[in-house]
Amino acid sequence: RRVALIAEANELAALHDDPTLTAMVLNAEVLCLWEPSTFERRAEISRDLGRLARATGDPEMEFLARFFSAYCLVERGELEQARAQLVALTPVVEATRNRYFAFLADRLVLSIDIARNEPDVSPRIDALLHAGIGAVGTGERDPGATEHGDASHA
Repeated sequence: RRVALIAEANELAALHDDPTLTAMVLNAEVLCLWEPSTFERRAEISRDLGRLARATGDPEMEFLARFFSAYCLVERGELEQARAQLVALTPVVEATRNRYFAFLADRLVLSIDIARNEPDVSPRIDALLHAGIGAVGTGERDPGATEHGDASHA
């Protein structure tokens, strides 16, 4: 049923030739169909979102494109490249002013650092557990910046 609904939504978005609507449908497709068997499709969607972001200049589309791309890199085991891509998202996150995007990027960076057995991740885990969305610093961002509503560099 999910596949049929997403296919219908993709058809309707194509009829309207609206890049924002198309991006919303692609985002929904990734979230609705996120499972190992859809890896190639999700990688394709991240590229499609990237093209839409470049065409529209929309920073939220750019975030989604690059975040989904980084997540695909993680799934392929390319942790260094994924981490670098996520850290490079900082200006995009700042442009969106979306604290949840900061949380998503920071959380995935933290997960990568845990997988790589990086030292000193415990305080960042504690911050995530106790402070809520946007409170986890990647080591690249100012952990206190979220108190002011952004995720700017220190």
